[in-house]
Amino acid sequence: MNNEDKTPEQELIEDLISILVPFSGKMYGMRSHKYEKVKKCVEEIKA
Repeated sequence: MNNEDKTPEQELIEDLISILVPFSGKMYGMRSHKYEKVKKCVEEIKA
């Protein structure tokens, strides 16, 4: 699909998605690291 075929709304949505995807990836990446830290602490307490 060429840019000429897209409506302004479609272009805006694509721009917003391209902005949000990296931020959501970082957010979920931080969550997984936080989960690993919590899991490690729990294992240390159990031992």
